[in-house]
Amino acid sequence: MILTTKKILKALAVELSLDEMRQLIGLYLTTNSAGGKLWDIMGIVRGPDAPSEGTENDPGAYQARRARKYKGVEVLRNRAFFGMVGGGARHREGDEIELLVGGDHHDRHLVRAASILGVQIKERD
Repeated sequence: MILTTKKILKALAVELSLDEMRQLIGLYLTTNSAGGKLWDIMGIVRGPDAPSEGTENDPGAYQARRARKYKGVEVLRNRAFFGMVGGGARHREGDEIELLVGGDHHDRHLVRAASILGVQIKERD
């Protein structure tokens, strides 16, 4: 029987403990020339904190954050791990994300990840 890379990776994913997987990812991040790109992809999966930081009493903050995630994160989440997304994270197919002109720190990570994942960026005012 010939094992394909996909079969080997699936077997590893099933057999490795969380700590072992974290060690494997850490090794990849620190020794592989593409480690920085993986770091950029991992950094965008969660989504932005703003405009929620310090706005716990603002009922519009949640909706504003959801809008940012819909426009800029959900497509990248879907692409990041080939449509396999854990937990209840929202994700969707697409070829484009929308970001504010100028953006913030999180948006800069989105730009790098979009470039790596082949997703177009549409800027808005």
